[in-house]
Amino acid sequence: MTNIWSQKATFPGSGRYSSLSFYINGYGYVATGFDGNPKKMYGSIILYQIHGFKNNFPGPPRQGANGFAIGDAGYILAGFNNGTSYDFWKYDPINDLWVQKTNFPSIPRRAMAYFVINGTAYAGLGYDNTVFHTDFYSFDTTNNQWTSETNFGGSARYLTFSFNINNSGYLGTGSNGQISSPNFLNDVWEFIPGSIGLDQNQDVFYQVWFNHENNSLNLELEVNAGRICMINIFNQNGQVVSSGKINSIRGNLEYKINANLSPGIYFYSILFSSNKRKTGKFLVK
Repeated sequence: MTNIWSQKATFPGSGRYSSLSFYINGYGYVATGFDGNPKKMYGSIILYQIHGFKNNFPGPPRQGANGFAIGDAGYILAGFNNGTSYDFWKYDPINDLWVQKTNFPSIPRRAMAYFVINGTAYAGLGYDNTVFHTDFYSFDTTNNQWTSETNFGGSARYLTFSFNINNSGYLGTGSNGQISSPNFLNDVWEFIPGSIGLDQNQDVFYQVWFNHENNSLNLELEVNAGRICMINIFNQNGQVVSSGKINSIRGNLEYKINANLSPGIYFYSILFSSNKRKTGKFLVK
């Protein structure tokens, strides 16, 4: 049977909200939250059945934190407990072990947007109890290092939804008003990391330039012949200003932009039939 909800074993901790969760190798993990007091009790669930408590999260209790998995590890980032935090923790479920990682590199905050693309975590936005933010960062697990990414193109906010599909991240809705007077938002945005898969991609763009004479984007490239590509052109606010299909052949490729572009920096995203994506930017003078 499908499309059916069924109740499972009750969570063994206190009732709470604003918890975090992630999934690793058949286990669901639940941590932190608020039941009148910020919590840090940590438990795991297997196939919707309570499997037992794990070592408590060693950081301060909190709510509004972010939880996600990368490979065989879980991560807890930032949150709120009488003030916002920026600490960042890794959980090893095999050894039931917590390790603190490099702190989030910007202002402490809670209720950020986040997603994981090809083993890289992306996190940003959020609220520090005074300011709503638009900055965004990526985390490299190999180097234990945060890197600044392009700022979010929409309004500052927190409490968004966020997820990834293939090589793109998505976020939307949320609020940029106080709890007592929220300003509810309903826009949805796509984030395309500029460096995902470029080194491994066999399709190479040697040169990209904008032709003012015929309002086209020209790409000198090497690709397999006869493949259909989808192309999107974005402005600096992340809005699609032109899109279409192009047939890729070896040599020079030209895409006629179906919009009049004002001077400034623009971004392109080209999706090949192999599901590989090329991204970059160009200048319109």
